[in-house]
Amino acid sequence: MNGQQTQVLKYKDTEADIQGWSMRKYNPLKSTVNELNLGVGINMYLMRLADVYLMYAEACQATGDEVNARNYMNLVRRRAYNGDSSHDITASGEALRDAIREERFMEFCGEGVQHWQDVCRWKVLDEEISRWYGKTRVGNPHYDAKDLYFPIPKVEMENNPNMTQSIGYENE
Repeated sequence: MNGQQTQVLKYKDTEADIQGWSMRKYNPLKSTVNELNLGVGINMYLMRLADVYLMYAEACQATGDEVNARNYMNLVRRRAYNGDSSHDITASGEALRDAIREERFMEFCGEGVQHWQDVCRWKVLDEEISRWYGKTRVGNPHYDAKDLYFPIPKVEMENNPNMTQSIGYENE
């Protein structure tokens, strides 16, 4: 990233049933844990062009413009595969929608809460939890309907009496 090599670290085997790889995205390769802080000299991104392209691809697919959906998704894939078009997606319909969702997952892995926001927006959180998070270090995953939405600001509710507050925030 920005001329710096980055690394992926193996979990320490502190618990016998916890195994896998952790990720250090945007950190210099030659740094140690004790040297790391937010001042490593690498700018953090608030929004990436790949995010804009994939949001646009998602919107195009949802409105039936599959040609542009594929074009913008494949722009992201070609960048990831050094311009190689043999990895282009040619799917259509629900397969294209699912390919865009999977591309978002792969592209933004390790970048904050992006995947959580996506699955909440797509209303597929139950499917994701049952598929990937049946067992966690702290027990079974639990969330309420309220966790799927942000509240609508009070001033917006006051300005529009026809608006209904998000689920779970009605009495706050």
